Amino acid sequence: MIHEVKSWGPDAKTRRAVERFEAQIARDLDDAYAYVNMGLWWHWNEEYARALDHYDAAVRLDPVFAHARCARASLLATCPDARYRNGEVAVRDATVALDVARESGQLTTNWKHRMYLETLAAALAECGDFDAAVQVEQEALPLCITRINEETANARIAQFRAGVPLRVEEGLVRSGPPRRTE
Repeated sequence: MIHEVKSWGPDAKTRRAVERFEAQIARDLDDAYAYVNMGLWWHWNEEYARALDHYDAAVRLDPVFAHARCARASLLATCPDARYRNGEVAVRDATVALDVARESGQLTTNWKHRMYLETLAAALAECGDFDAAVQVEQEALPLCITRINEETANARIAQFRAGVPLRVEEGLVRSGPPRRTE
C-alpha cells in the first residue's frame, strides 16, 4: 500500500521509487536494503517516525549493515524533532557503521568516508562530547572535494566548538546503499 505523502507531493520519479521500495518489501519482508531505502525516502521527506521504523527494521534484519546503521544514526543525532533524537544509540550506530565500513572496504570514495565520519561527529555532539565531535569532523575535512563541502565541514567544526549540536531535517545520508554482490 502506498502511503499518503505531504500535500506538495513527490514527483513521478519519486512516486515510482516509493512504489518500487514498497513492492520490494512486500515481496521480501527480509530485504534490509528495501527497508533502508524506504527509510531514507521518509527521512528526506521529514516523516521521522516512518523513517525510524524502516531503519530499525533494516538493522534488525542485518545488524552489521553499515549503511542502515549510519542512516539511523543520522536521524537519531540530527533530527530537529527531539522525540526522535537519542545520542547514545546514535554514537553506537555510527561507531559500528564506521568500523564495519572500514573493515569491509566500503569506504571506497571520499564522500562515503566523509558521510560516516560526519554522522559520528554529529552523534558525538548530540551526546555533548563536542571535543570528540570536532576531532572527528576534522578527520572528515581532508575528504572534502568541493569548496562547499569544505565550508560545510568548517562551519560544523565551529558549531561544535561553540557547543551546538547539529540539526538537519533530511539527515546526513544522501544516497541509498549499494546492493552487496556476494
